Amino acid sequence: PSDEGSVQSGRVTEDQARTHEMMTPPVTKLVELIKGTLNPNTRFLADRYGIEVSEDPQKDEWIHQTVIPQVLAESDHLALQPTEDQEKNKTVTIDFNDQCWIPNKLNLIPAHNLRYGMVFVDETQDCNKAQQQLVLKAAGFGTAQQGRTVAIGDKYQCFPAGTLVSTPQGQKK
Repeated sequence: PSDEGSVQSGRVTEDQARTHEMMTPPVTKLVELIKGTLNPNTRFLADRYGIEVSEDPQKDEWIHQTVIPQVLAESDHLALQPTEDQEKNKTVTIDFNDQCWIPNKLNLIPAHNLRYGMVFVDETQDCNKAQQQLVLKAAGFGTAQQGRTVAIGDKYQCFPAGTLVSTPQGQKK
């Protein structure tokens, strides 16, 4: 049976079981970065944010080439077409990251009558690329019925002393 059929029927294949075993905190972080940045280049993101998914080169390659793409495919598939068990038990959960990522991945664009003439965004400095794209779509950016976007943020926002921040050079306080 194909992976897609097994997901729909609620059966888990051996490959899927192995994939879910690999969902360590570093792999989970990498998947969330892909969703937030809309950047599918796992190697680039891992290098940029200092994420090591495995010390074993073969396992590392397998995670980048197989596990992460499978997890991404399953997450949007399950969100849009839950299994019978999930529907029956009402266990389908779409987290905030998926709420931003799935509409972008599927290129969902609001209908003309659902676009807003004015979109206000507070704390813009905290928006990731997926959130930014949703704001632009909501305002009809690039269409004949383009609305206006007002973005408010603080370029000098300060984190509390000792906060660990991810930078292109790694984690810093």
